[in-house]
Amino acid sequence: MPIMVTGGNGLIGSRIVRKLIERGEDVVCFDTAPVYRGPDGSLLLRLENFTVTNGPDLHVYVTPHENPGNSNEVKTDGYLDLGELKGNVGNQNYFLPDDFDVRLLGAVVIYCQPFNIIFAVAPLTNS
Repeated sequence: MPIMVTGGNGLIGSRIVRKLIERGEDVVCFDTAPVYRGPDGSLLLRLENFTVTNGPDLHVYVTPHENPGNSNEVKTDGYLDLGELKGNVGNQNYFLPDDFDVRLLGAVVIYCQPFNIIFAVAPLTNS
């Protein structure tokens, strides 16, 4: 199971991430996962300073559960698959449907579909 480092792109966090990778560990780095509302009312999930170990068929899910630990907690009523992960490093944007209920925001999950494994979890924030 990957090790998640929050703040992994900062001065101290980046050194920790580098040492873990040198040790052969799988590392996931999330700094923030804010949701923004555009002037037109559209909702945008932004993964900032994002790094995750590459894996097969990784998808981005949002779930009402704030800290899911298994597949059942991820796939609760109101969860949403935003599609395939765009890349394993860097900032990324994912649009939420216009009718998405922002009160259901709990966490964003990087999820491996073939093996039903959580790769990473980060709390969502409304901006």
